[in-house]
Amino acid sequence: MTLTLPDNPTFSVGTSATTTGAAAKVDMSLDDIIKSRREETKSAPNSNDRKKGPRRSVRQRNKGPNTAQTSLGRSVANRQARTNNRRGLRQSRRPTSRETTSEIKRKQKNDSKRPVKRTARPPPQKAVRAAVTAMNNAGFKVPQGMKVVINFEPKTPPPQPKRRNTSNGKGKSNSGPRNQSNKNKK
Repeated sequence: MTLTLPDNPTFSVGTSATTTGAAAKVDMSLDDIIKSRREETKSAPNSNDRKKGPRRSVRQRNKGPNTAQTSLGRSVANRQARTNNRRGLRQSRRPTSRETTSEIKRKQKNDSKRPVKRTARPPPQKAVRAAVTAMNNAGFKVPQGMKVVINFEPKTPPPQPKRRNTSNGKGKSNSGPRNQSNKNKK
């Protein structure tokens, strides 16, 4: 196999749109490069540029107010409007939609701050079986017509011993030596 090459090959590096911009930047000072970079980023549309309100929890972001929050918010706004009407602070007895929505949002905000009360889960079946077999092994027999009820309760810390009150009610302690005044008189 033989390779034939042309007699006068021409060699060209070529250019692209990206290399021409880079060649122009070579002649720039560092400050000019930084300035042009900033202008490029300002002109580029970015989805993160839009103004956002204060950050909220995921629970608040994804969900609107639940029915309890809506109901409580409306009732608070109604009560406040009636009270203000009775006191002569407003003309109508009904709240404006703005007052109602602000009360609903306040309820929603306060509910998100409150820790969620979790109900106790029933113990796993394995624990119940183990308790029953332990009772059977100990010799416990269930009387006729009765049933066994097993309660699992969380451990409670031991009660703290009560401290004696050693103050005399005047901000001073009674713990010092007694009758110092008599010793000084001698």
